[in-house]
Amino acid sequence: MELKVMLLGFFALGVLVGWVFFVIFGRTTVRRLSRTADIRKRMGIELISGWRIFNVAEALVLPVSLFDKLHAGSLSAFWADARVLRQHATRYDIVMAHLFFWTFVPSTTLMIVLALLDSFGILPNSH
Repeated sequence: MELKVMLLGFFALGVLVGWVFFVIFGRTTVRRLSRTADIRKRMGIELISGWRIFNVAEALVLPVSLFDKLHAGSLSAFWADARVLRQHATRYDIVMAHLFFWTFVPSTTLMIVLALLDSFGILPNSH
C-alpha cells in the first residue's frame, strides 16, 4: 500500500476519534459550564455552531499565559477566559479537553499538510 494512503488513513482515524471526543466533551463539560451565565459569557464568541467547544478545550489545554496575552489585544472577545474556566473545571473536564484537543488538532493539521504536499507534487508517486 502506498505511504500517503496509509498516512491519510491514519490521520483520518485520528480525526474520527477526535470528533468522538468533541461530542463527549461538548455534551458533558461545555454543557455543564454553559449553565452558568457568567461562565457562558467568558467562553468566547461562537462563530459557528460548536465553536465554543473548541474555545473551551483550548483554554483548558494551552498555557494560561497565552490567553492573558490574547485578552490584552483588541480581539479578546474571540478567546475564552482560561482562568475562569480552569477554576470551574474538574479533573475529568481537563482530561477530556486534552484527549479531544490533542487527537483532533494534530490529526487535522497533518491531514491538511499531507493533502497540500500531494497537490504540489512534493510527495513521491509510486506507480
